[in-house]
Amino acid sequence: MKHNVGLWIVAAARWVDAVNAPQDFARLGEACVPAMVVERMGVFDKKGKLAETFRGIAEVSAWLGRLPDGIEFELAGGPEVAPKVGPGVWRVRYLYRIAELQFSNGGEWLMRLGDDGRLAWLRHDPDPLPDEMSAGGVDHGGSDSADHSHGDEHGPH
Repeated sequence: MKHNVGLWIVAAARWVDAVNAPQDFARLGEACVPAMVVERMGVFDKKGKLAETFRGIAEVSAWLGRLPDGIEFELAGGPEVAPKVGPGVWRVRYLYRIAELQFSNGGEWLMRLGDDGRLAWLRHDPDPLPDEMSAGGVDHGGSDSADHSHGDEHGPH
């Protein structure tokens, strides 16, 4: 089941729908298992380092609620197996834009599905941001001023 690319396309599309409607708790529930874990990787001087871990739908929803108003995500290609990361992990590129700020960027999501085809684990790793953004230009939904964890570390098992 977990190597069926069609299943991964559906799972990734459901995640995008949920991220684009951060106040819609039901969409998040359709995309993710109740014990969903999201690892948000850092930006700027914390690029490549784990910045925050969110456990469960409520914490993931709270994180999504921190994203800038008007942010819109889309998939930038199909999912592909990422065996070097861990068993059952797939990689998908994403793009996002904030029309009001005329800003766009992208990144990579690493994902693992639960037995029911919904996301069980996701690593959110944005592409590098322009240096001028570190002066407070765009709130990227992070709190990189201090590492923050909601529960224990959880890697891509």
